[in-house]
Amino acid sequence: MLFKFPKPDLKKPQRKGWPDPELARALAPLDQKVMQRYWLESARLALLWGIAAAVALLALSRLWLFSAFIAAGLGAAVTLLVAGLRIFLRPDALTLVNVADLTGLNGSAVTAYRLLEKGPGDAWALAAKNDSVTDCKEMSPALATGYAVARRKSWGGVALLAAMLLAYTFLPNPLASYWMSVRQEREALKLAAEEARHAVELVKDVKIKGNNVLTNDVKKQLESLPRDIKNSGDRQEAADKLEMARWQLDQARAVMGTTAKKDLERLAADWGNMSGKEWQGLSGAIQKGDPEAIDRAVQALEQAMQKTGDGERKQMAAALYSGAGAVSDRNLQQALKDAADAALDTEQKSEGTSGTAAGQEDSGLAAAAGALSGALANAAQTAGAGAALGSASASMASLASGLAGGGVSGNTGLASAGSGAMSGAGGAAAASGAASDADSSGSGAGDGSGTGGDGDGGSGQGGQNGAGSGNSGNGSGTGSGGQGGGGSGAGRTGGGLNMVYTPFLPGEGEKSQVAGQVRQGESGNEVSLESSPTTLGALRPYQEVYGQYMAEAHESISRAPLPPEMENLVWRYFSSLGDGTAE
Repeated sequence: MLFKFPKPDLKKPQRKGWPDPELARALAPLDQKVMQRYWLESARLALLWGIAAAVALLALSRLWLFSAFIAAGLGAAVTLLVAGLRIFLRPDALTLVNVADLTGLNGSAVTAYRLLEKGPGDAWALAAKNDSVTDCKEMSPALATGYAVARRKSWGGVALLAAMLLAYTFLPNPLASYWMSVRQEREALKLAAEEARHAVELVKDVKIKGNNVLTNDVKKQLESLPRDIKNSGDRQEAADKLEMARWQLDQARAVMGTTAKKDLERLAADWGNMSGKEWQGLSGAIQKGDPEAIDRAVQALEQAMQKTGDGERKQMAAALYSGAGAVSDRNLQQALKDAADAALDTEQKSEGTSGTAAGQEDSGLAAAAGALSGALANAAQTAGAGAALGSASASMASLASGLAGGGVSGNTGLASAGSGAMSGAGGAAAASGAASDADSSGSGAGDGSGTGGDGDGGSGQGGQNGAGSGNSGNGSGTGSGGQGGGGSGAGRTGGGLNMVYTPFLPGEGEKSQVAGQVRQGESGNEVSLESSPTTLGALRPYQEVYGQYMAEAHESISRAPLPPEMENLVWRYFSSLGDGTAE
């Protein structure tokens, strides 16, 4: 009856009230005792069921660890539920009348209740009602005195459950450490799965030229990786899955290579040091890696080439040639060379051309600029894809290391891969000047001092004139690691770059034969001329001859290409002249 709700009846009231206050007053002493016993029993039942629920949950916590507050909450909820049911099912007037008859009134209470409920009747009914009410008044106090309100034995179950509750609460759980480690492991796997999901989001849609970098099989494996990690049996299993995914990303990254990122870094650094908003804008666009920004910057550079003078156009071409020598990607290198060629061709053919020819030259420069924009954008996409793969790979490696090491992999974040400054130990410092051998003496030409090779070279300083001898010799070179790289580079003259001593500008004239002979020299065959075909000139501003010298160098290299390192040195030299500083 405790949990059985009475079926509602809409035709009659569910609870019976007192038909007459006289009967209620007559049974009041006994009814008070009955209600006290009912509420006390209700409290016992509520506590019994509530504590039983809490004890049951605490017993389960020995097998499956969860917070004691859950058990406390469940016990309180069950207690309130039982108390509410007891309030809803509290005794009504008819129930109290039946209890009074059972305790000793022997039907007098229910007789009076029914007669009063029917209302006034004949004399016999009235006499019976009066007798019944009189019996209730006389016997109710005595019955109430003998009616027991509390029964101590019934509270034994509550006491036993309370003792069990205290024992489960304060006695240590022998499996607590085990279940705590299991919980921590599940939380670590859940967190690792979330971090892996973020890493997968970085690379699942990476494309180059519209093509997916990752194969469909690899993409499917990566998409299921977070779920697989979360459902792993232990940390080591999850770490193995992360390592496998990281290996797949590294394989894809190895196929792409890292040349694109290095090429763009070199170009951005070199062009960022140049004057002119066009170069600065292109450098910034390359650093952002935005193809649209790169295209706009290249278009701005193209327009500047068309509008600028011949000297500045040559400097721009030299910068492009220098960039071609600095990059490793063949397509990007060719695009830079083509753009530089188009700039020089525009400068060389701009005079004496018709409007149609000039338009063709402009279109040639525009086509070369478009190809350069595409090559730079492709390199930016490749570098971005490599960075995304590297970042995801580094994140997975960190997660795998944390899981395999037993630590909770917390906020590892997504590491930025492939970035950082590289430095070599024991490298050679760049210097200027002429080196001399340790066994010889001499003075170098220049204002700097340099260091020779692996112990053979010395160091020297000098004025603007002089000659040095020795085993080290002059040269230029940079390096990192090992025993250092080469001797020192050629020094600057005291006069700077404002003036340069050159022959007269070549022009149209008669060809002449020059007598000479070939002989064996220290470094191979040497040509000895009786007289030079050139006429010494005088000091003149280098800007007057810089462009023609660069054009001659371009034509010479086009006829007989040099090794990439040497070609890079040539164009870096002309680029440094355009910036006003010598290499």
